[in-house]
Order: sequence, then C-alpha cells, then structure tokens
Amino acid sequence: MNKQLLGHTIKADRKSIRITQYDLQKKVEDLARKERNLVATRLISNIERGIARVVLKSELSLIARVLDQNPEKYFDLEINPMNFVNAGSDQHNVNSSNCFDRSIEFNPEYRQAGVSILSFFAEVVKSEYSDQNVRVGILQEGNKVTLRVETPEGEVLKEIDKTLEKYGLVVMGSAPIESLSENRELIRDLKTKLEVTSLELRLRRENHLEQSKQYEGRVLNLEEQVKHLHEMIGSNLVHYTHFTDIIKSIVADDKIAKSLQTALDTIDKLAISDYTEDAAKKIESSLNQIEKESPGFVRRLIRTIEAVPASVLSNLASPWIQSLLISIPK
Repeated sequence: MNKQLLGHTIKADRKSIRITQYDLQKKVEDLARKERNLVATRLISNIERGIARVVLKSELSLIARVLDQNPEKYFDLEINPMNFVNAGSDQHNVNSSNCFDRSIEFNPEYRQAGVSILSFFAEVVKSEYSDQNVRVGILQEGNKVTLRVETPEGEVLKEIDKTLEKYGLVVMGSAPIESLSENRELIRDLKTKLEVTSLELRLRRENHLEQSKQYEGRVLNLEEQVKHLHEMIGSNLVHYTHFTDIIKSIVADDKIAKSLQTALDTIDKLAISDYTEDAAKKIESSLNQIEKESPGFVRRLIRTIEAVPASVLSNLASPWIQSLLISIPK
C-alpha cells in the first residue's frame, strides 16, 4: 500500500466537514490557547501544500481533534512531496533548457495582490532584456499562481533567473529597491506597484473576512499582512544554498558584517548537524543574539521558513533545528 501525503490527507478530511483552511487554522489556534499549547504555530496552508518541513505530533493531535480524526492517522504520513517518485516540486521547477517556472499558492485574500506583484516582473524583463526574445507569462489554477519565463537563449535564461532572485529580495525588503535596476522609471513604477498592492490587499482582506463572517480576524494590521505577502513571494523566488542565506535575507547587511558574523558562523556549522543538547544551546544563543540586534527577527525567520519549499529546506537545516525554531516564543 502506498504511503499517503500528510497535506493531502488533512485537506481531504477538512473538506469532508466543509471548513476552510482559515476556519481550521482558527479552531486549532483556539484549542491550543485553551490548553496552553505553545507549539501550534504552523500555517495549515503550508501543511496542506507540503511546505512545512516539520510538523510536531502535538500539532497533528490538535488538528486531528478539530477534524474529529484519530491523531495516529497522521503521525506516520509523508510530509515532503519530494519523497514521492512522481510528485516533483512546484518551486524552482525548470521544465526545459529554455523555460523555468516559479509557483506559489496564495490564500484567497492574497491571490490578486500576489498576481500583481509577480506580473510586474514582466516589466523588469522588458527593461533589462529589451534586446532579447523573452516571454513572461502568468498561469493561474485556483489559488495557485505560476510565473513562467521562456527564451530560446539558455545563457540569457540563467541571467533572468538571477534577476528574478534579486527581484524576490527586493520584494521581501532584504535588498534596496534601487539595486534591481538603473532604470529610474522602472524603480518608480515598482514602488508604486508595491504601494498599490498594499491598498488592494487591505480591501480584499477586509472583503474576504466579511464574506467569511470572521471580520474580527482582521487583528492583523495592514503592515503585517503586507510583510507576510512580500515574504511569501520573495522566499519562493530566492535560491537558498545555506540556512544562513535565509537569515541574511532578513537581517540588514551592515549588521551581518559587523556584529553578527560569529553567530552566523555558529548557525552555519550546526544547521545540518545531528542533535545534541550543546548544539541546541549554541543555536538558541546565536538566534537570541541576532534577535537582540534585529528585533522581530525570530518571528520573521519562522514565517520565512514556512514559505520556503520543503525540498529546499530539507537541504538547509536538520529537522531538530526547525522544531527548535517553532518552540521559541515569538
């Protein structure tokens, strides 16, 4: 009998009782607060999509109770879609020598704003590669949005891939917007686009919550919503080769160079190591040092990690590192 994917199973159980991801998320969080369970921080959407690299049994138990299922049903299911022979990842998918895709699945209230930001990359390509035969398209399937870039020139495609990564860093706020291009008109238009999508996001978010009769859920202020959207998009466009690359995308470059290099070196050495009590203490101490220098860092790090494709994250950090992160009070 073939092993099942955790995300697919939870999604099927959720749909069988006709509740949304948002409803399930809220019910799990309410149950966790009631029982003072501090680890229920995972986004249901990330579990269902296979992005969450580690899901603790305590979290699965809470989800199972809300879905009226036996928790053991979920315990041994496969988390990572990449472990299925025919699965493949939606992220960083190179279809052929002349085409690549980037796919992101958005929550309904984020989808249109996300499409708008991804679509603007066509303007970047038009500005920076005006003399090349390049086609940029957006494909949509429900809430899944795919950015596709095609060109017959292989070397040009590699350069565009690097530009897309830079675009992701800019959207995340991890690189200055002016670093994207010397075209001042393009930079001005991008600033306008990000401002407009922020307003659009607020309106769609409020409309979605009203329709869902959960208007009280707008406790997330607009700034937090925009940050979440930008980090979701950016982290799916950027190539990470080391766990510290994720940290560097969150912390300002000047702070990294001056006062945090020792902490980064420690994390880099231990990120893919086996668990020991001493290693856990060193990692936590290093993260706390960075948090002190850059307040809000840990919360942003966890949120960014949850948006990183499972197939990528599995090569950057051991499961115990990820478990340690979600247990740190935010």
